[in-house]
Amino acid sequence: MSVKNNSLLLAAVAALGITLTSGREAIAETLLDNIEVSAIKFAQVTEAGGVVGVVSVATGSGGAVEIRAIANAQGDVKLFSNLSAVASLVKRCKLAEDTMMDYLRMADTGTATNPLARLKSQHKSAKADLTSSTAKVVELDALISAAVSAGDDLATGTPNYYQWQDYGKRKTTVNEVKTWATAKVSELADALTAAGISPLTYLPL
Repeated sequence: MSVKNNSLLLAAVAALGITLTSGREAIAETLLDNIEVSAIKFAQVTEAGGVVGVVSVATGSGGAVEIRAIANAQGDVKLFSNLSAVASLVKRCKLAEDTMMDYLRMADTGTATNPLARLKSQHKSAKADLTSSTAKVVELDALISAAVSAGDDLATGTPNYYQWQDYGKRKTTVNEVKTWATAKVSELADALTAAGISPLTYLPL
């Protein structure tokens, strides 16, 4: 097996806090279409997003459950390129009923960036979120008002009644975004101002 991937597997197992079944090699991903998987866990092990996986499968003596790493078709410990590749495998797996996937993301230290450019970018993004969420709240308010005017809020058990309820739930969700964005825009505007930059023009004050 790949020495590099084996070392990444050790890091994944340690991060996930699990112990592989002693003496059992990794199981080829192609078998997971046919052998029931009772638990499946993944851990990001490279900064580029590479992921290693571990499954619980009844491949032991007498059907005993074993914890084994996932291998590729060549028998090497599988290094998934990203979370999308993981999702593709999970869709194909023969998962036991109610099986949940665990995914542990590596802490991202990131790279240093220009603080002024970062503040400007974050402020623009937060303003865009505020603008879109505000517009959506106005749209939903209009729909709710129209539904009430049409008596949908009193038509218990009908499709229109449930649609009126859905408008209210959607407004609650979007309002959460609006509240967060409002606070974030203010916070970042203060930070820009303190740094001598206008939050309106992004030019020096």
